[in-house]
Amino acid sequence: MIKVLFICAANINRSPMAEAIFCQLIKTKGLDRKFTVDSAATNKFHVGRRPSKSTRKFLGKMNIPYQWIRSRQVTANDLSAFDYIVIMDEENLSVLTDRFGQTSQIQFLLDYLPEVKNKNVPDPSVTGNHIETYNLLLKSCEKLLFHIIKREELDIDNANV
Repeated sequence: MIKVLFICAANINRSPMAEAIFCQLIKTKGLDRKFTVDSAATNKFHVGRRPSKSTRKFLGKMNIPYQWIRSRQVTANDLSAFDYIVIMDEENLSVLTDRFGQTSQIQFLLDYLPEVKNKNVPDPSVTGNHIETYNLLLKSCEKLLFHIIKREELDIDNANV
């Protein structure tokens, strides 16, 4: 089982959107039984809550399921339990480094889009622009999935990669 964790500050906008998009991508490719996908927050302010109302509305409009997602705070165990730990911005890295020390296995999601210079995924609760965030997340999640398929040598018969 390949385990992927997406992390942002509150786990109510960017990381749950990434989780939902990634889950849809792996399901489309028939790989959903090979993955465990989750998302978490660096802070604890929204633990137990669903994604924000605006993110739920946006994901619904895009026909992307999200109903299982609830905010939770990242734990020290997550750093060893997940194979791929993917963060949304530099602040996430700073918090995780301060809290847990060694974070060499953590990567920026936008590292999968080398043409994008700013590695911080914009927070739609700040920008009001869900489509910009969605487009970045979709492209980078597609590249992340392609990377994992190659690295893990997954058998993807009839998959459109």
